Amino acid sequence: MKQLKVWLSIISTFALFGCSAIMAASGSKSPDLSVLEPGTSRSKIEEVLGKPIRQRRLRWLDEATYQFFTNDEANYGRATSLAVISAFSLGLTEIITAPIEAVQGDRHEIIVTYSRSGRLRKFKHITHKAPIKPLGHVAEKEPGTF
Repeated sequence: MKQLKVWLSIISTFALFGCSAIMAASGSKSPDLSVLEPGTSRSKIEEVLGKPIRQRRLRWLDEATYQFFTNDEANYGRATSLAVISAFSLGLTEIITAPIEAVQGDRHEIIVTYSRSGRLRKFKHITHKAPIKPLGHVAEKEPGTF
């Protein structure tokens, strides 16, 4: 029984390694929004944006909400650094680095209104800025200011 506890603790420790590194190495490409033209079919839009996260049926229209992320491109240098730091700390840094990696990137919502025939009538694009700016996006200060 004691050996089982030791093995389970070792396995769970190694399971923590690399979550933030995997998130840093995987990113997403921005979809081609030129497909959002009046009259475009729902199937064509869903080829580009994927399945909607929310749908609702209005009296004469259908509304679908799609979601995607930008500014979260894969960064293999950051992923390697996070993996090394995680290994040296025996996974303890994952408590800090995984949540930070999880909130990288801007979240976009596109609310599309379709006619009953499944054609785009209008859309609304909403951007939710990332709470943490990625490295390299830090505003520079003027010389002499703190």
